[in-house]
Amino acid sequence: MYYRAKGEHVDQMLGLEHLWRELSHMFAADPSTNGDLPMLAAQHLVDGFPLEILDGDVAMFHKLWVERVLVELNKCLHAVLERDPKVLVLSIIGVQSSGKSTLLNLMFGTQLKTSAGKCTRGVYLQVVKSEWSDYDYVLLLDTEGIRAPEYFGLKGAQSHDNRLATFTVLPVDACIVMAANEEDSGFKEVLPMVMLASKKSAMAEEHGGQMQAKLFFVYRSVDTNDTKKLLMNQRKLQEDLRQASLEIANLQINEVEEGGPQVRQPPSTLDSLQKFRIDSDEEKSDVKFFGNLKKSNVPPFDVPDDEYGNKVVKLRKYINNRVLHGGWESHGLKAWTKYLCMVWDCIADANFLNRIEYAHYLELLTELGRCQLIVGRKWLEEFKILEGTPQGAIRSNLEMSTTVLMQTLESKVEDTIKEETREVDKFLQQKQYQKWKVEATSRWDDFCSGQKRHWMKCAGELV
Repeated sequence: MYYRAKGEHVDQMLGLEHLWRELSHMFAADPSTNGDLPMLAAQHLVDGFPLEILDGDVAMFHKLWVERVLVELNKCLHAVLERDPKVLVLSIIGVQSSGKSTLLNLMFGTQLKTSAGKCTRGVYLQVVKSEWSDYDYVLLLDTEGIRAPEYFGLKGAQSHDNRLATFTVLPVDACIVMAANEEDSGFKEVLPMVMLASKKSAMAEEHGGQMQAKLFFVYRSVDTNDTKKLLMNQRKLQEDLRQASLEIANLQINEVEEGGPQVRQPPSTLDSLQKFRIDSDEEKSDVKFFGNLKKSNVPPFDVPDDEYGNKVVKLRKYINNRVLHGGWESHGLKAWTKYLCMVWDCIADANFLNRIEYAHYLELLTELGRCQLIVGRKWLEEFKILEGTPQGAIRSNLEMSTTVLMQTLESKVEDTIKEETREVDKFLQQKQYQKWKVEATSRWDDFCSGQKRHWMKCAGELV
C-alpha cells in the first residue's frame, strides 16, 4: 500500500525534467524548426542545473537529443575557455536511499534533490567547475537507486537495474559505488553484468580488456571503529569481485562467430577493473567506510557530523589522485559523447545482457546431465551382473521371484542414487541457480523415477 501510494505521488509530480522531456520530443520531431532547444539545454547545464539524459520513466536514452545538447555544451564552454574543455566524468550508483545525491551535494556543493525515499529517477548530468588544472570541468552523473522495493518482483526490474548500472559505469572515468550500512548485495548482483558489457565494448579493447572507469566503494553508516571487521569486509568485497571476474572469463557460451566459438582463459587477477586497490590502511584503499551523516536523529543534535564531511573531502581528493596517476588521459566532450553513444548501443543488445543467466542455466544442465549419466551407468552395470554377463557371478534362476530380483537390483543402485542426489542438492544451493531450483529438482526426481521403472521392467523380463 505504501509503495503504491508513493508511486502514485511520484507520477503526479511535475518537474523541470518533464518539461525538458517534452522539449526533447519537439526537437526530435522537427530539428530544423526547434534547432535552438539543444542550446537552451546546454545553457541550463552551464547555469549549474542538472539535466536528465536517461528518461526516468521508461529508462531510455534519447540519443539524438543528448548528442546535440553536448555539442552545444562544448560550444558554450569553448567560448569561456577559448579552447575545447577537458572533462573528467564521475558517476555514482547504489541501492535506493543509500545517500548518493547527498554525497555528491557535499562533495561538489551541488543541490541535487534528496529525500528519505526514492527521489532521483533516471540519470542526471550536471557540470561542475574543476579546482584542479588537469581538467576544466567535472561531469557528474547522478543516478536512480537500484533494487527499489516498489519494483521488487515486477517483470523487467532486474533488466532495468542492469541497464542502469551499465549506463552509469562504462562511459565514465570514475564511479562511486554506494552502500548503506554493510548491505552490498545489490551492487554485487549488477556489477557482473557491467563487467560482461565491458568485455564486449570497443572501449574495453582500447583499455586492454579493462573497464575505463575506476571504481570506488563507499559504505555509509558503519562502525568505523571496528577496524578488524572493516578489513574483513574489504577482503570479502575483493573476493566477490574476483569471483565475478572469473565468472565472466569462464563463460562457456556456444556462439557461432567468425573463427568459431571462443573460450576465454580464467584471469589470475581482477582484470576487468582498473588496478583495483585494497589496503588495510583506508587512506590507500579504494574502499571507504563512513559513519552517520548526522550526529543524532533527535533535535537539536540532528546536524551534519564534521567527521563525515572531512571524509567526503578526502574522498574527493583521493579520487582525483587515483584517476590522474592511474594512466588517465584527458578527453573532451566530443570524445565522451562518442563513448556514451557506444555504451547505449551495447546496452540495446538485450540478449547480450542476459548471457550470464544463460551461461548459468547451461552449467546447471551440464551438472544434471553428469549426475544422470552416473546413475544410468550404475543401473546398466548392475543389470548386466544380474543378467549373468561375464562381469559378475550372480545369475538369475527360475527359483528367484521377480520381486526379490527387483529388490536386489534396486539395493545395488541405491547408494549411488543417494550420493548423486546429494550432489544435485548441493549444486542447487548455490545462489546463481536458485531461479531454476524447483524445475531442476523436479527434473531430477522424474529422471530417477523413470530409470527405476525402466530397469524394474527389464529385471522382471529376466524371470
